[in-house]
Amino acid sequence: MSLPPIELLESVHKFPGPYTFKIIASNDQETVSKILEVIKTLLNLEELPKYSSRLSDSGKHVSLTVEPTLEKAQEVHTIYKALLKTPGVLLLL
Repeated sequence: MSLPPIELLESVHKFPGPYTFKIIASNDQETVSKILEVIKTLLNLEELPKYSSRLSDSGKHVSLTVEPTLEKAQEVHTIYKALLKTPGVLLLL
């Protein structure tokens, strides 16, 4: 997966501010928990980030929308790279 250049992120998003991650993953609680824990840890949050989820029609996959507040564009890359290594993550948008 090719990550967007930092300059592009900075030109279309205001940092610090909310950034929306869309994640398609296997539908199991362990995978969802791990995704949220990765974001929490990388951003040094005290609590898991707020998110919404939706099951696929088959129930095999879950779509997560997570919108943490990021301080700088580099955090987008850091989170994407970590999530790409997370078992169960199928697609990042």
